[in-house]
Amino acid sequence: MIIPFLNSGQIYLFSVKNHSFFNLLNYSPRYGYLSTPIHFVIFMIMILKKEVSAGGLVIRKGPRGRIKIMMIKVENLEQRLRWTFPKGHLENGETATAAALREVEEESGWKCVFLNSRKPKIFRKIQYSFQRNGEIVQKTVYWYLMKPLRKTRKPDAEEVLKTQWAALEKAEKIVEYASDQELLKRLRLVNLLTKTRRPQ
Repeated sequence: MIIPFLNSGQIYLFSVKNHSFFNLLNYSPRYGYLSTPIHFVIFMIMILKKEVSAGGLVIRKGPRGRIKIMMIKVENLEQRLRWTFPKGHLENGETATAAALREVEEESGWKCVFLNSRKPKIFRKIQYSFQRNGEIVQKTVYWYLMKPLRKTRKPDAEEVLKTQWAALEKAEKIVEYASDQELLKRLRLVNLLTKTRRPQ
């Protein structure tokens, strides 16, 4: 009997017969990233459900030009409270850019525009896996940098418990998801490069 499960975003198989673990994504010189051919077959049978989402890092300047980021507090699938950034699924026929703007407004209450509104660029594409209702989901999220225009509504009360504008330093302390930490590291780097760039 083979039991699939997740640990730290990695997909593993546990063999009850051999009492051994196999990481599906580990590299093998003989079989690439799957340990044996049978693992590949099992992997295809339990094929990951793929989901695509889009979201925004909404940024505004605070006192003395310090960056502040829109954050939302949510309850995750494990019923734990987490601070994160607004994002959501693409609806049928919807583009990633349209979904990002819609989801940010629904979850934060702010109507926003992309920092580069003429030609929005993906700030970061992040992929990870998680388990939901016994099903393994492979998630792809497209993140964009945005700036707020105006407050238009209250955040979606069914999904968002609280919102705040957090300084970059505070955001780095309260985020717990590895993907969010990666976003903030990249944002800090971009901010540093902007500050140190000399005028032409």
